[in-house]
Amino acid sequence: MAANNIKLQRTSKGDGEIRRKSHALTQSQRLVLASVDGISQIAELQRRLSGMAKRRFTLAVADLTARGLVEESKNPMLVPNKLDLQLVERFVRQDPADPITITALYLQAPARPAPKPAMSSKPSPEVDFFIQLTASANPAPAQWQPPEDAKLITGNSGGEPKQSSSRRRARRDQRSRQIQLGYWLLFAGLVLAIIGFVAWYHLH
Repeated sequence: MAANNIKLQRTSKGDGEIRRKSHALTQSQRLVLASVDGISQIAELQRRLSGMAKRRFTLAVADLTARGLVEESKNPMLVPNKLDLQLVERFVRQDPADPITITALYLQAPARPAPKPAMSSKPSPEVDFFIQLTASANPAPAQWQPPEDAKLITGNSGGEPKQSSSRRRARRDQRSRQIQLGYWLLFAGLVLAIIGFVAWYHLH
């Protein structure tokens, strides 16, 4: 069956497979089965299906032969065995229930990516970009500057914020001393009132 001058023809089982799609063949096998016409040699069939890899075509022919769907034509036909185009289109179309062909399967870990080249001070063709690595002086820390509207915040202008703060602190201290003095006077008055009441009580 490996000779390219052999002519293939579909068996009755192959014709039945095209009419009643069993979803047992891959698309490559269905294309080969639909292309077999009883008068074309294997080499001619392969030329028609030039978009299919040679190895896949050979495997498809071998599998169709093993399944009994095609066979070597002992009595070559005089006219090709043509099929209805709509029937072929329905048969060849890939449906969700149809199997797929696995062309390659790698059971090994993927290769690790090559490490990126280290940065250098000179451009290199192995890197996509270049950054000049040069020492730079550390910038001086920025000094705080009062906002332009500082006079609106402090209530003064120019260099008076510190003086205004000292004045406020002095006023707070003075107010605190006045409050403490008031408490002491209130306490002393309360004590004197109690003493006076006790003296009056004993006299009467």
